[in-house]
Amino acid sequence: MIDDFPQLVEQLSASGFTVDPPHLHGLLTGFATTPDPDMSKLWKSMGGDQPLAVAIKEAVTDLLDSLSEALSVNEFRAEFREDRDDPPRWLKGYFRAIELHEEQWLEENENHPKAAMALMLLQSLLNEELRKDLQIEQPGHEELRDNPHIVSELVVAIYQRIYGDLDEEFDFAQDQSLCTPSFSRDMLMAMDEDALFSIVTGYNDRLPLEVVKECANRGDAMVPILRRHLEYEASWGIDADSGDWWALLHAVFILGLIPGDASAQALLEGFRRITFDADGNNLADWISGYWPALCHNKSDYTNEPLRRIAEDRTLDWYPRSHAVECVLAEASEQCPNSLEAALDWLAALCADESNPPDFRVLAANHLLSFPRQRHRLLMNELIALQKSGSWYSNSFGHSDIESSFARGDDPDWVRFDNPWRFYEPNEIERRQRRWIREDREREERECIDHCIHEPVETYVRDQSKVGRNDSCPCGSGRKYKKCCLQ
Repeated sequence: MIDDFPQLVEQLSASGFTVDPPHLHGLLTGFATTPDPDMSKLWKSMGGDQPLAVAIKEAVTDLLDSLSEALSVNEFRAEFREDRDDPPRWLKGYFRAIELHEEQWLEENENHPKAAMALMLLQSLLNEELRKDLQIEQPGHEELRDNPHIVSELVVAIYQRIYGDLDEEFDFAQDQSLCTPSFSRDMLMAMDEDALFSIVTGYNDRLPLEVVKECANRGDAMVPILRRHLEYEASWGIDADSGDWWALLHAVFILGLIPGDASAQALLEGFRRITFDADGNNLADWISGYWPALCHNKSDYTNEPLRRIAEDRTLDWYPRSHAVECVLAEASEQCPNSLEAALDWLAALCADESNPPDFRVLAANHLLSFPRQRHRLLMNELIALQKSGSWYSNSFGHSDIESSFARGDDPDWVRFDNPWRFYEPNEIERRQRRWIREDREREERECIDHCIHEPVETYVRDQSKVGRNDSCPCGSGRKYKKCCLQ
């Protein structure tokens, strides 16, 4: 696995790509900072009309994770040489990522004004006119040879203002109820499976990775407990205890780490429960995209059941489409013939008119991830099924098909190959900061709504109103209009 930037540059060069390392590192840093980046735009920016190999995409995805982590813990350093014209090329790469996600960044700048200010300072390094207009007394890119740290510091500030911007009076580190719990390996190893699971149900979304790994290390001994919890009806309802609800997610992710038939059957139960009733629980969105990674080490046991789910016309499009993704992901790990056979199997399902139109259209999106000329006519025909007014209209069009062939193989599950990142300390902390921010925003909205809609009590005088021609209440004997009214 390529997890180092110089190695990525070397592999790109060996594959025939022209690489500008400073620009590429800036581009990747911009994508690592962008909320919900569009990876297809990254592949296009890196490869142009030449498709990137799956191995390179995986390496880039890993590097983006590393960049995000470095930015979050203030260990990031922009990769450029100060003694050449590298700094402006790095900055242009970074701002290219922002240009490709203009709407997201406009929203982030509005929500995080401190991040917007740091972004403007960074932009002024490239723009002499902007620097003069804002009267910013800091070096331009010509002077960065003596001050290279400025770029790294500003980029870290932007990232941390977006993902960790809290009111200054809130001390996250001192709030013990929100800090990530910690367990020593000796402590965990000394516990039996029931004691371990009590930890799983006790920390909601702050369960640490070492507990998840220890549960997985117990193998088949842990599976019955996890499966029993997935089958426990009370954990799924709207009145479920929060610890029990979060433990459903943890059970699925832990089962994903345990190989073998027993864990496969338990995971399939979880798959059915979550995807068959996607509208009836909130877990579907949390786990969407991760099913191929969760089934990967037990595909000998899950592949055929998932094929049957994909072929079951009585089921909704949602579980069938996720099952298709798992089958294709497993086939892509085998020999090329296995993948081609799986793609033809999927094409046959999409061409089958006895299947509902929504399934045929949405499953065909996977054909766009693996464009083949023999399926091109089918993909074009499926555009006609996307009738105006249907909820799946505009799923893809002719331009999307053209783009897929220009791009080459680009499976979505590559971006979701590590579900267990959920349990890493920086991810836990980032989530808590988000919950706090959202809670405060909700409280502010409720306060505003309360002030706007609170009924106003009618003012009642304690005595009748004095008329202009009445005697003045001061006792002067004169009329009110000639006395105190004046």
